[in-house]
Amino acid sequence: MRIIDSGRDALHRAQLGLRWRAFRGATALVRTPVRFVVRESLFYPMRPLVAAIARRRGGDMGDAWRVLLRGSGNAFAYDLRGYGCKVVVRHGTVDVFLLWEIFGVPAYSVPEAVRDALARDGRPIRLVDLGANVGFAARFLSTQLPVDSIVAYEPVAANLAALSQNRDVETRTGGPTWEVVPAAATTRSEDVRFGHGHSTAGRIVTDARDAAVVPGRDVIPDLTDAVLLKMDIEGGEWPIIADERFARTGVRALVMEFHPWGCPAPDPMAYACDLLEIAGFTVHEVSATSAGVGTLWAYRM
Repeated sequence: MRIIDSGRDALHRAQLGLRWRAFRGATALVRTPVRFVVRESLFYPMRPLVAAIARRRGGDMGDAWRVLLRGSGNAFAYDLRGYGCKVVVRHGTVDVFLLWEIFGVPAYSVPEAVRDALARDGRPIRLVDLGANVGFAARFLSTQLPVDSIVAYEPVAANLAALSQNRDVETRTGGPTWEVVPAAATTRSEDVRFGHGHSTAGRIVTDARDAAVVPGRDVIPDLTDAVLLKMDIEGGEWPIIADERFARTGVRALVMEFHPWGCPAPDPMAYACDLLEIAGFTVHEVSATSAGVGTLWAYRM
């Protein structure tokens, strides 16, 4: 029992350390750090109460925040240092961690080989973002590349309002045009069961009793004229990159997370690389954890 408790304590300390690092990193990114700290200090302690309200109201965290705050919200816009853009952040949520991960780390830093492949392609960059969450990844990529238009898929109702706010902020400042698709990314247009999991780990499931039924949309038609694909859909990537139509899409470069759930092979990284190479891609950068989760960049001429 002591060994188990010791392991739990170590995990808890590691999680707290990561949260503190993310909070400090996110605070350093915004041009109004005092406001950011005050707001996060106000909203973060409310998380347990919000989660309890959400459980009673069907799992919608966004709706729970509105109930608790009597119609007002926890979302605020911030100008980011060094990026020349503004983003909307929901305080007291995983958005603070994502802000640091995507803009601070940064998790989607574009390799030079990918930049070269996109430049040689010559088409205006149409970015399709599968698993857009609140739009931070798309916003980041549009600061790194000449993105002309964005198609953002997101099935979680709690994320859609913030995603639409981030879309509106960018389009008002002359950025790319956006289409927000309130659906799960699939290879068939039909309703699917979607388990919200925790933080950003929602995914299509078959047996979760508390899963919500959401629209699923066949993404392959949207990939026909896509140039850049970003995909983080918690196991939903496998049927898409295994679909025989995928090789015939217009995608010239992609960044994707791969996961063990839903993977029909014992080694998710090797399987992802094999499928992409079959579709004509060169896998350029791969990082993976021992749990079979990782990120890779790939491109093709």
